[in-house]
Formats: sequence, C-alpha cells, structure tokens
Amino acid sequence: MDMSESTKLVSKNSWLKKETLANVVETIGTPVFVYNEERLLKNGQRILNAAEKSGIRNAIKLFIPFFPNSNPYLFQPLHNIGMGAMIQVPAEHTILQEFGVDKFIGSTGHLSDSEIDTWVDIGCPIFLSSLSEVEYLIKKHPTEPIHVRFDCLSSDKPGVKYGQLSEFRQLLKSFDRELDSFELYCGSSISAEEMAGFLEQVFMIYKTYFPGVKAIDFAGGYGFDYEFLDQESKHFEWDQYFRSLTETVKRHNVPDSVEFWFEPARDVFADVGVLVLSVERLVRQPGANQLLIDGSRVLMPSAKMKNRAHNVLFFDENLNELPPGDTEAMLRGRGILRHDQILPGMYQIPDNIKPGDIAVVLDVGAYCATQHMEFLNIPGAPEVMIDQLEKTKLITKRAEDTDKWRNLVRATAAS
Repeated sequence: MDMSESTKLVSKNSWLKKETLANVVETIGTPVFVYNEERLLKNGQRILNAAEKSGIRNAIKLFIPFFPNSNPYLFQPLHNIGMGAMIQVPAEHTILQEFGVDKFIGSTGHLSDSEIDTWVDIGCPIFLSSLSEVEYLIKKHPTEPIHVRFDCLSSDKPGVKYGQLSEFRQLLKSFDRELDSFELYCGSSISAEEMAGFLEQVFMIYKTYFPGVKAIDFAGGYGFDYEFLDQESKHFEWDQYFRSLTETVKRHNVPDSVEFWFEPARDVFADVGVLVLSVERLVRQPGANQLLIDGSRVLMPSAKMKNRAHNVLFFDENLNELPPGDTEAMLRGRGILRHDQILPGMYQIPDNIKPGDIAVVLDVGAYCATQHMEFLNIPGAPEVMIDQLEKTKLITKRAEDTDKWRNLVRATAAS
C-alpha cells in the first residue's frame, strides 16, 4: 500500500502513526501514555456487532468498569455508542457525569449503612455483598430495587456465598420482596470457551433460586492475550460467546424481558494504549544486561506484579523500527531498587540500540497508568489521546517532580 510519510504506521503491529509519534515525543516528551480513540471505538463496536448478530441485542447492556483506566476522556467515546460505566466509589459518578456519562451501575466491596444511603441517593443500581446489607436496605429504603453480588469463586471476594442462597431467598420472602438483579464474576482473563461453560452455572442459580430477576450481570474477566502481536488475535471471541449465551437463554426459556449486563474492561481498553519511553543507556554486565529507560515499574506496577510480559517495539531517533537482535536485557527503570524493571523478564533488544532511541510498550490501556504508585517519588506520566482526526490532545498533564508532597502540611503552615 502506498502511504505518505504522515499516514505511515510505525509498525504493522501498532495503530500508532509515525508522524503522531514524532509529534508526541517532540511536544510532550517521554515517558508518556498514548491512547487512540479510533481503536477504542473499534473495540467497543466489535462487542456491539457481536451482540447484534446474536439475536438478543436488545437484552444486552454494557457497563465499562472505570477503575481499570480511570481517565474519563476514554469514557466519552464509549458513552456516544451507548455504553455505560461501572463505578466503585461515589466520586467516580461525579467525575464521569462531568464528562457526559449518564448510565451507571455500582459494584463495590462491603458497604456500611451510611454508604448504602449514599448510593441510594446517587440512584444507580448498586450490588450489595452480604445478607446484612440487603436487610438494612429493605428496612431503611423499602421501595429500592435489590441488586446483589454472588461469590461463585468461593473466595474472599465480597459477595453472598453459594451456601447462603437458600437463606438469602428466605430473607427476601420474609419481607415479601423479589431480587431485581444479581451479579456473578468468574475470574480474570477467561477464554470464550470457559465463559460459555460458566453460563450454565449462572442460569442454574437463576432457575433454582431467583427466576423473577429483571437482569443478570455477568461482570468482567473477558480474556485478552498480551502475547499476540497481531492486533485482532488478542481479543475475546465475542461472536462465539454471544452465540453460546443465546443458545443457553433459549434452552432455559428465559423471558425476553430479562436483560444481560456485561462489564468488559481489558478487552475494550488494553490495546488502545501504548507507553512511549526513551532509551538512556545500555549497561552491559555479568548476569543480565540492563537497558536503562526513562520509565519505572511504578508507572504501571501490575505488569511486574502479574508477570505480564507486554510486547515492546523499538525505534531509532528517526522513528525507523529496529528489529530485535541477539542482545538480551532487562528494561531497567529510574529507581534504585533492584526490582525496578518496568516489565518482567528479559527482552531481545536491537543490537545497535543507543541513547535517544525509543521504546514503545504495547497494550497498556488497562490496569497501567491508573495504577501509578507514588513509591520511589517518581512522578506520574502524562496521558495523550489521539482523536479520530489524528489530532493529539493532552488529557492528563505530567506530574510535577514534587507532586508526592502536594498535600503535605508545610512546617510554616502548621505553625
């Protein structure tokens, strides 16, 4: 394909364009998180298209969790295609409303009585996690709908346990109430086949205990494969999953009035973002070479914590892609700790890599920038959105070097 220099992709394995990368590096600097609105909408539309083909599109509602990428600028485009947000604390409701989002569900941990009161005032469905919380809601707010999370993992995750389902049903009966909806979460990064198997468990609870619910929330956990470089192969198989859902719904004679809610995050956000870093030095030494970059594990700590090896692309100072060579190195961050590698393990780096070259970490749109830690006193990186017209917009400014102490009560102020 004949492309001008301005529209040329930096790599066949990325949506990032050469001119855009050059502009970001020159005007914003590194490290910097870069998001692509076109890719975001494509990911959202992929799910909507699969829902349309399933034959039960009108029953499917999508609420994208806010915490995996807590930048409200990413939720405006999703709102425009009909998606809502899943929130965990009232402040998230406040900030997202400022950005035009108006469809919410709340999914939190255990709640105190006063916190339940606050969520009732907010007015969106909130999933409660214990029998005592439900009992308080019924007594204090007798006309409020009842939404409950069930813990299907037999874990410490907040939720009514399987062994409590009969007791919970009896509690509702004693107040002459019906359950309006329930949520079930089956784990993180699950394949379409595994999710399809989970459907039987969901509808067993529905038919056995709560056949009158108006909605079933299948929560999140939809898999995304970070190992693939191909941009399409990474994603969850929504077509396959929704076909299985449709077949299961028909087999169990679920009424058309029941809605199915979903909370995908990683599959929507992951490949929307990249982290752009500058190479500062290659330290050759016994044991393991260290490629010093201007980032740190504190910019996106879960990669190291979860042993998640993101793919990395390398470019020279003119943004020509550099192929991996025979040299192996750890990607060393700015901190003093021996574990300050931004990614786990060793990477094949270009043999001729040098200071001033660029490293682009792929698939950092979820569980990355939002997890920035202030430990090591390294300031947070800025965030940039590339809109559908390929215009660059700064959406989070670079943190000041002294931001760690922004709320410190200074000695002069305290005296």
